[in-house]
Amino acid sequence: MMASLSDFKEAYRLKECSACEKPIVSQVITALDKTWHPEHFTCHHYNQELSTRNFFERDGFPYCEPDYHNLFSLRCAYCNGAILDKCVTALDKTWHTEHFFCAQFSQQFGEDDFHVRDGKPYCRNDYFEMFAPKDCRQPFQGGLFFDHEGLPYCETHYYYHAKRGSLCAGCSKPITGRHV
Repeated sequence: MMASLSDFKEAYRLKECSACEKPIVSQVITALDKTWHPEHFTCHHYNQELSTRNFFERDGFPYCEPDYHNLFSLRCAYCNGAILDKCVTALDKTWHTEHFFCAQFSQQFGEDDFHVRDGKPYCRNDYFEMFAPKDCRQPFQGGLFFDHEGLPYCETHYYYHAKRGSLCAGCSKPITGRHV
């Protein structure tokens, strides 16, 4: 009487390779709830042997570390590299922590807040230096000032009067006090 392959495997408790479906009689790789010949346990993307390498699992398939990160890791908005560790999520993008910095002078934000202009992040100092209206930096005479969009302006400040429309048509200086 001739024994079948299944009888042989059962008698010797041989495992079957998930890739080639043949019995494994020597070294065995057990991973992802399956058994494999060492040479058949390969990266799903480029078929590189994984028997002695770290691997990641995705949808039941093994991937070598570089392929996994290239295919599935978050990408940095600055360098487009795979993000393997901590990241910053801001402006609907992800960034390496070291690549999320002020658009003006590349200074990292750390724990500081940032401001956004045209989709770019700026540190507080650079943002106000570049985009905030400039005041004359003089003390307010008698403690009085004008408020425009939440910012204080002195009575003779050009920017305030330009926005308000109270510049002299003849000399282009701010009109203060009585005027016609």
